[in-house]
Amino acid sequence: MAAALQRLVDKMDPQEGRYRMLFEHSPLPMWVVDIETLQFLGVNDAATELYGYSRDEFRAMTVHKVRLPEESDSVRGLVRRESGEVIRGAFRHVTKDGRQIDIEAVGHLVKWRGRPARLVMLNDVTERHRTQQELERLNRELEDRVRSRTEQLEAANKELEAFSYSVSHDLRAPVRHIDGFVKLLERELPPATEKTAHYLRTIAASSQRMAALIDDLLALSRTGRAPLEMRTVPLRTLVEEVILDLKPDLARRKIDWRIAPLPAVRGDASLLRVVLQNLLDNAAKYTRPQRAAVVEIGVQRLDDGETAVYVRDNGVGFDMRYADRLFGVFQRLHRADEFEGTGIGLATARRVIHRHGGRIWGEGEPGRGACFYFTVQPAESAS
Repeated sequence: MAAALQRLVDKMDPQEGRYRMLFEHSPLPMWVVDIETLQFLGVNDAATELYGYSRDEFRAMTVHKVRLPEESDSVRGLVRRESGEVIRGAFRHVTKDGRQIDIEAVGHLVKWRGRPARLVMLNDVTERHRTQQELERLNRELEDRVRSRTEQLEAANKELEAFSYSVSHDLRAPVRHIDGFVKLLERELPPATEKTAHYLRTIAASSQRMAALIDDLLALSRTGRAPLEMRTVPLRTLVEEVILDLKPDLARRKIDWRIAPLPAVRGDASLLRVVLQNLLDNAAKYTRPQRAAVVEIGVQRLDDGETAVYVRDNGVGFDMRYADRLFGVFQRLHRADEFEGTGIGLATARRVIHRHGGRIWGEGEPGRGACFYFTVQPAESAS
């Protein structure tokens, strides 16, 4: 467009009516400046309105009147350039009332009454710059707030983890003492009545349950505190090791472990082992009522292109209406007298997967089993 306007201006006589119409009625401020003296030769109404000077005042001034002093040299060089090329620049101008405005200028070489001059079109971008600066300021403030809130949240989480670790660690000794003294009482007391024996068994079982709960809380705390040692982890090897560890507790049961080809992933091997221990142990536990227990471990391609590892069983399942409670601490969907557990295992698994940048979720149906999925970075995509 600038080239077309330049061709139009070159063909025009400044005294022609068409030239005057283009110049006078332009919505953009325009002026003509003498190349040698930098004197204003003509201005349009939009320029007088923007700067506050009358036409006579403009004609008695040079360009330096509306420029900041530090820009004078660069302005002189631009205006006096005699080549026919279009010149462009961004400047800070001063209006008659002393207000500073931001201007983008485009200048064309013209003939004014036989002598070279510059026809300059001006665009006031003050408000745009102000809006941009305000947005940048708001973005900086938002980033500062997010950074501050993140730091506060991280500090609070660290304090909570330290508190959980400290309390759990300090509770272990009293619980061991309770269990130990119960056993001493069983040996030292004369043959107890059935009621007394029941009381002692209840105390022992409760202390053992509390010990398991404390151990699980410590494990949950460690998953958030331990630094990640990222490396390539062969999932199949990890799954086989976890199943081997579970076999002593499953000696009287027959479980059909179906392991599909599994990829290598990028992660912390010890923490991913915790995830698989919890998922496979749950699968084994909740298939206990089945005469033919089946647990499948495989991978599935998701609609968004991600690959998820899954652990599927044919156990008791769960009602999806309560799926949001699965990964909460101390949350259980089955009674403690039906299935043992502390309600912390899935919360621990979720924390580990989140630390790996993945996600974990479960699907189930009462009486028809459950399937738990988690995503983790494939080894081949690691840079």
